[in-house]
Amino acid sequence: MSKKFDPAEVGRLESRERHRAMPPAKILRKIGLKRGMTFADVGAGTGFFSLPASRIVGPSGRVLSLDVSEEMLEHLRAKAPPAWVE
Repeated sequence: MSKKFDPAEVGRLESRERHRAMPPAKILRKIGLKRGMTFADVGAGTGFFSLPASRIVGPSGRVLSLDVSEEMLEHLRAKAPPAWVE
């Protein structure tokens, strides 16, 4: 049985503690993400990995942000990601 993240807890996804424990850009570079690549963020939530990935892949790349919660994706859209984030 899967459990959906409670959007009322969205602040936890963007906390300083989480950024310190899991620095997204550092992790993405470590797994080999580079300019021009395509990155799929499954369970994207507020874009914790999607937005740093968009800066790494740049306009020649693509980021696919997927989440079962439309409310979570609205948080991501509110951050005005670049056009190459879908």
